[in-house]
Amino acid sequence: MEKLQAPLIFEAPERPNLQADDLMSEGGRKVLAFHFGKLLARQADVLASDESEAVHQMRVATRRLRSTLRIFRSYYRQSVLRPWRAVLKRTAELLGKVRDLDVYREHMARYAKAQPSASRRDLRLINAQLGERHAALRAQLCDYLNSAEYNAFLSEFAAFLQTPFAAARRQAEAQPVPRRICEIAPRLIYKQYGVVRAYAPYLETASLERLHALRIEVKRLRYLIEAFGELLGAQAEMVIDACKALQDFLGELQDAKVAAQLSELYLPNLRRGKRALERYLAARQADQERLYQSVLAHWSAFNAPEVRQALALAVAAL
Repeated sequence: MEKLQAPLIFEAPERPNLQADDLMSEGGRKVLAFHFGKLLARQADVLASDESEAVHQMRVATRRLRSTLRIFRSYYRQSVLRPWRAVLKRTAELLGKVRDLDVYREHMARYAKAQPSASRRDLRLINAQLGERHAALRAQLCDYLNSAEYNAFLSEFAAFLQTPFAAARRQAEAQPVPRRICEIAPRLIYKQYGVVRAYAPYLETASLERLHALRIEVKRLRYLIEAFGELLGAQAEMVIDACKALQDFLGELQDAKVAAQLSELYLPNLRRGKRALERYLAARQADQERLYQSVLAHWSAFNAPEVRQALALAVAAL
């Protein structure tokens, strides 16, 4: 168990409670406060437990907070947001290193159960060796979560969230400029939807790097819809489910790619079990190829006419 910082006093809302006529700066503050509360709760779990799920959930909370800042950033002064975004980026990087290794080790453990006894023994030894690397990465993460820089961010960000109009960009009210959620959210959603659909002509021969970029854009679309979810029509759930399905599939492909990369990275430094890891590497590369063959089928499900219609009806509620 890691040393715990004194808890930050922050009363997180159970839901954002957005209103269609909220100014974007103040609607954004509500959504940010909701996700900040999740971050604080997940952070406490990471510091109090070695469970891999705690790291997973904090990584998700960090992603959502970063995504929400990205959605609403145009409505706050960038000089204020910039250092906070840098802290969250660093946090995400440290969480990602621990989580990637967690996923790698967990998959290897499942794979080992179906292998002959000699390979199973070697893979378990490899997993134990990787535990040393995992402990070092986790220590680095916890040190940062207990650092002065990170905790200064928590205090400053909490104050920002609890202060109406703090850091909001001024807009001339005499001019009819869109500034409310109902005026801006539809454009943001359809713009991001267009970004995602722009990948369609390239998917048949897309590289793994391009498919990973698509996954990021699909995730941004999902988080964008969820950010305004309270105000959208019930049909938004179908679109979110379609995003999740494509995102999960592309995530499996990315996990297989990362596992292959990590195997190639660790192979030269293994004390024993290289043959077993080489076989595991070949298996993950085969998984990667198998998943790649179904990219177009998963895209077709996401790009179905009924999903497009559901998006239109959901946005129309604004």
